Amino acid sequence: MALVKCKDCGNEVSTSAKTCPKCGAPAPKGISVGRILLGVVGAFVALSIIGAITGRKDSSSSGSTAAAPAAEEQPSVIAITDMLSAYKANEVAGDGAYKNHLIKTTGIVDEVKKDITGDPYVIVGTGAMFEIPALQCTLAKGQESAAATLSHGQRVTVTGRVRGLMMHVQAADCRIE
Repeated sequence: MALVKCKDCGNEVSTSAKTCPKCGAPAPKGISVGRILLGVVGAFVALSIIGAITGRKDSSSSGSTAAAPAAEEQPSVIAITDMLSAYKANEVAGDGAYKNHLIKTTGIVDEVKKDITGDPYVIVGTGAMFEIPALQCTLAKGQESAAATLSHGQRVTVTGRVRGLMMHVQAADCRIE
């Protein structure tokens, strides 16, 4: 049994009372634990969706030039197992080694899908079942036809810029080779 303040007179009233004993106004209801949990979960889901949408956009809107591709920039060829293991062991260290770097890696196609904005992406991993994290490659414009030829279990090489970890390691502007 909790106490809440009466809306009319400010007297403390039990949440089990039907009316305020001082002024007779209907007793205010307390917030249930279920409503609090629902609000927290709803906020988390909303922030996750917003983060997924804004986190994969290119950095040109933020004014940063660190992630802007240089015309002659060559990708670092890395083993997908090395990158995924680094992020799984320590996200901060993984970001230090790979975030904002242009990488080229080869792995096994797990999924080919579209995100909530309709942009196609490919999830590439080592081929292990239920692999988390894997590499989620948001494709560059013009790569839709290459993505349409991919299938689950196929070996593929992708080049893209690592953006960090959000369940999977995110890479943007990816090209399929």
